[in-house]
Amino acid sequence: MVCPSIALASGEDSFIQGYGTAVLVREFGVSPGSLHVKDGVVTLNSDHINPEDLSEVISILISIQGVARIEVVGTALPATEGATAAGPAAIEKSGKPEGAPSAVPGQETSRSRYERLFEPLMADPRWPRFGISYHFFTDNGNLNNLLASAIGGTIPVYEDNHPFAGKWQIAIQAAAFALNDLDTTSWDLLNSDYRFGLAFLNQKGPVSGIFRIYHFSTHAGDEFILNSGAGREELSYEAVDTIFSYNPREWLRVYGGGAYRFSRNPKDLDPWSFQYGLELKSSRKYLKILRPVAGANFYNREDNDWHSEISLRMGAEIVSQETLPYKVQFLLGYFNGPSPYGQFFYQSHEHLDFGIHLYF
Repeated sequence: MVCPSIALASGEDSFIQGYGTAVLVREFGVSPGSLHVKDGVVTLNSDHINPEDLSEVISILISIQGVARIEVVGTALPATEGATAAGPAAIEKSGKPEGAPSAVPGQETSRSRYERLFEPLMADPRWPRFGISYHFFTDNGNLNNLLASAIGGTIPVYEDNHPFAGKWQIAIQAAAFALNDLDTTSWDLLNSDYRFGLAFLNQKGPVSGIFRIYHFSTHAGDEFILNSGAGREELSYEAVDTIFSYNPREWLRVYGGGAYRFSRNPKDLDPWSFQYGLELKSSRKYLKILRPVAGANFYNREDNDWHSEISLRMGAEIVSQETLPYKVQFLLGYFNGPSPYGQFFYQSHEHLDFGIHLYF
């Protein structure tokens, strides 16, 4: 009889082993036998790795979900206190060699303390992030050239590790989304949406999930009301949602979930919605730090007779942790369907966009 905790650990190790080996072979031409994993600890033989690539290899491996520690053996070792060819150098999840000082003595940075358990949904226009993008509307005579901006993110406040369920976090998630009309002299504010609440995140090997409870409200810009004579859309609600994500391959991610709204205004607003999609991530990098990515997100609301909202994005993301401690993506996008913006909640839009998106 196999103990469940041992079986779960073995499954996570297999995921790390397969993912890490594929990256080393494709990106650096390293022999598959150079990496071994047990209980989340990666043993890396540096004799088969170009010394100039060693730092980048360690940075990639330490970022894999489930990795707790890397032990480097061989003649080429990273700079650590007391490291010799006779003994391995240990790198903790913080990405720093064991014994290396923090940026502030006695303290850890938030990057070293927490890891991202549930990856952002790159094609979801409602996902909390920092970003700015240009939108060109192709089907609406009143909207043509717009600037969409977002300020927000997911900030973990507590993290723990369960022997059966894996790692989990409690986080604050908040964002503000604004839409400005570039065809007006003062770039009139058309729409501003706000959402904030708590998120509970979980990750075990290739499976992760997020449960959220949050408030949403939308507000129209004063210039938009004065200049267009349009009425203000009174829309607000609280909601709970759950999304599960699965990475069957290193380059593929699929996800899906649903949401239920309550405390709805207007009261006849239907409560249910469903969301699902997929993401593709190239195993190759260009200019050493850019990785091609693509994603598709689909959203169906009961109040819109389940018509599909389609959001497609593709571009590149920066993957060097030495350059930036957070995820940055440069994306081209296409959107078609019921509007994601609160003041246009009952309208449908089609637009193209290009933007820069940053995730903590």
